[in-house]
Amino acid sequence: REKWLSSEAARADAAGAVESQIRETRTLERRLADAETDLADATAERDRLASAERDAVAARDATVDELAAAERDCDAVARRLKDLELELAAARTGAAAATSLADALEAERSTRRALEDQLRDARS
Repeated sequence: REKWLSSEAARADAAGAVESQIRETRTLERRLADAETDLADATAERDRLASAERDAVAARDATVDELAAAERDCDAVARRLKDLELELAAARTGAAAATSLADALEAERSTRRALEDQLRDARS
């Protein structure tokens, strides 16, 4: 009877150990499932961040390209403005020369009229 009690106690101890192992295994399985979920979430976040980084780099590159194009446009406008300033200066010089010629022509006409008047007076 003592042997039987002893073997029943050993069996109960073994069953308790097995149940403890089963609980520990289930706990570890839940932890593993949680870790796998966390890993999947972290992988998705990494992929989202990589995509956002690619988008940011593409936007930066587009902005750099737009800036370079704007600088080229600005340079072209500055060159055209310089050309127009030279044309304006030439036009002003031409206008000043034309004014001088017109003034000289008017002076010559006045002189001619005065001479014609003197000649008429002298003939009369």
